[in-house]
Amino acid sequence: MFKKLIKYYRPNCAPCAIMSNTIKEFMLKNSDYLLEEVNVNELTDQQYEATKIKSVPTIKLLDAEGKELGSFVGSAQFAGFTNWVSSIMKTQASK
Repeated sequence: MFKKLIKYYRPNCAPCAIMSNTIKEFMLKNSDYLLEEVNVNELTDQQYEATKIKSVPTIKLLDAEGKELGSFVGSAQFAGFTNWVSSIMKTQASK
């Protein structure tokens, strides 16, 4: 079953651009993840509030059933982001 990453971003956000490159690399090396990208500028106030994010970039990791497993706020290089995902998946596997 696929896991899902949801990337919340703004087009003119420098940290968002860094995370875009990180996530592109991650997705190339991890084919069992789906990616959804959400430009928060296109959300209504009500939709934005429903996301429960406070800043961008924010990446949410969801399991195959859509349950949120964790969220990553800010930018990171590939190794740091991959370590974050791996730690969450190891925690889930031990449950």
